[in-house]
Formats: sequence, structure tokens, C-alpha cells
Amino acid sequence: MIAFWPLKNLSLKEIAERISEMKLGRNLGEIIRAVYKNRSQSKQFRSRHADMVFSSMLALSENKLEVIEEEIIKRNRPPILGQKVGYEEIIWSSISTIVFQLNPIVSNTFSKRVMESCLIRPTDLAYALIHSEPIALLAEHHQAFLNSSLLEIVISATDDSRSIYALKIARSFPVWSEISQFVFEAMIRGSAPKQVEAMWLVNQRSNIEEVISFMEDKGFETSFSVKRPSDIRVLTREIVNKSRDIPKGEMSYAIKMGGDFLSPADQEKLSILIRELLKNGESPGKES
Repeated sequence: MIAFWPLKNLSLKEIAERISEMKLGRNLGEIIRAVYKNRSQSKQFRSRHADMVFSSMLALSENKLEVIEEEIIKRNRPPILGQKVGYEEIIWSSISTIVFQLNPIVSNTFSKRVMESCLIRPTDLAYALIHSEPIALLAEHHQAFLNSSLLEIVISATDDSRSIYALKIARSFPVWSEISQFVFEAMIRGSAPKQVEAMWLVNQRSNIEEVISFMEDKGFETSFSVKRPSDIRVLTREIVNKSRDIPKGEMSYAIKMGGDFLSPADQEKLSILIRELLKNGESPGKES
């Protein structure tokens, strides 16, 4: 009698950790081949569609670095808003989560081009909520193109997928004090997904004293008695709930809350500004 052992269903992070233990180094081609060999460890990679993606990915890994980079940049370019998101985009997002966590050696322009494609034009919001995870991992290892002005512009001026990407990227921005104010403001202005992303970021990087100070400044009252640092989650949730009574205000470049699309002139203005900030980005300072 033949015994069949059930396949494991590891998370993407666990697969990356398993590959890291193989001590392969940071060669991009080798990392891609290792992801291919470990694909059966994740349930989401066990499908006919996934097999097709992985077959092409394995062939890609044998190419020169610039060829591999171009394909990964292409696969991480979000679909245009309104364009259908297919299985390939979702699978490549998962693959990129593993690859970017392993921090492969890439060219100087690689990370800038990937991040630029996510911040310049809006995409499907549901896709952005998934795809922003690997982009955040990429940004964590390549902060030279990030600065507080770039994050402020995208988070404050947009209310679509671009703000989600920017808030995820802000997770690893070293100097919290340079971005905290507009992240707090994002909790009370904008779409629900944007508010929730901002809330999670405040939970991760802020502290009770800073949250209470923001609430007092905005005139938010709470009957909740703060007893421990983890209570920050209760306070930020209360801020988001109370924000429903606050006028949303104008968002010059964004898709407006009423559903009106941004003008081509404003869209292009924002795109030029984001490109310039990415081009001239300097390594942010370190917190003392």
C-alpha cells in the first residue's frame, strides 16, 4: 500500500525563509530557480495557470540579468485602471513577494522603475491591495529613491491605488517624524481602504502619546481609558470611525470621492512631479 503525504501549504514568507536557508546568495537567476523548485510548497501555485507562469519563469532565469529585470519590471507594472486583472498578474505578484523579500542584486534603476509604475498611474484597487505587499518589500531594500516629499505628494494628493502603494512603502521609511503628519491626516480623509491602510501604518510606527495628541488637535473625544501601549489600535479605530463626519475636501489629482475622474492636465502634472522626486531621490536620514 502506497502512502501519500499531504503537501505543505507554506506562506510566501515561509517559502522565502526556506530559500534563504539554502545559502544561494543574491543572484536573481538563482533565486528565481529556487522559487520554481519550491513552488509546490504553496497551494496558490498548484494550478494549471501557475504551471504556465512558472514554466516561462524558469526559462527566463537562464537569461542575462538585464533580460530578467526587464521581464520582472513588466510583470510588476500594474494594469491600467479598468483593464482586467488576470491570473498571471496575481501569480507574479506572489512570486515577486518571495523574490523581493530575498533582496536580489539588481541594477541601480530597477527598483525606481518598478515603484514609478505603481505611483504614476492608478490601477484596480483590489489588485493594489495585494501587489503593494511585494512593492513594500522592494522599497524596504531600496530606499535611495524615497523621500518624504515623494510620499507626502502621493499620500496627500491621491485617493486611489497610488495612495495604497505609498502607504505600504512608508512602512520602512526611516524617519517617521517626516511623514507622520500626512499619514495621520490620511486616517480621516479619503476612501475607506486608504484610511485603513493609514491606520495600520500608525499602529505600526506611532505611539499612544502621538495618537492622543492628534485626537486632541482634531477635537476628538474618547471615553476609552488608555492603559497599555497596545491600546493604540483602539484609539486609531475610533479616529477612523469619527472621521465620517469630517468634510473630505478637495483632492486635486485624485479620483474624487463623488466618482469624477481627474483631469488629464492634473494627472500629467502629478506624474511629472512623482517622476522628478523619484529621479532626484536621496537616501533618507536615520532616526536617532
